Amino acid sequence: MRTFFYLSRLANEEELAQIKLRSDELEKENTELSSTLTKKEAELEARAQEKEDLESNLERTKEKLELELARANEARQRLGEIVFFLEKNGRKRECGRVIDCYFFLYQASSNLTSPTLTPPPPPPR
Repeated sequence: MRTFFYLSRLANEEELAQIKLRSDELEKENTELSSTLTKKEAELEARAQEKEDLESNLERTKEKLELELARANEARQRLGEIVFFLEKNGRKRECGRVIDCYFFLYQASSNLTSPTLTPPPPPPR
């Protein structure tokens, strides 16, 4: 009877050792998974912040582009008005006024980004 008791106790101890080993393995796996999850959450947070920064930069760039477009349109309109004035009145005025008009025409054209614009010709004498 004692032998059976010792064998039974030995079997229980062996089962307990296996259970303890499995518990340790599961605890280690849990720690690793928890660590991996923490890293992934940090990466996700960094990517979300990067996305937010990119969206903010994009919005500022859009605003700058809209402002530049408005300035370019305004300069084109001013240039058209000056050209119209020159065509209508420029040659009828005295030479000094024509020079002023050409100066403003050149100044307005330099505000445009079009590479096809050249400085105006010298005024007629």
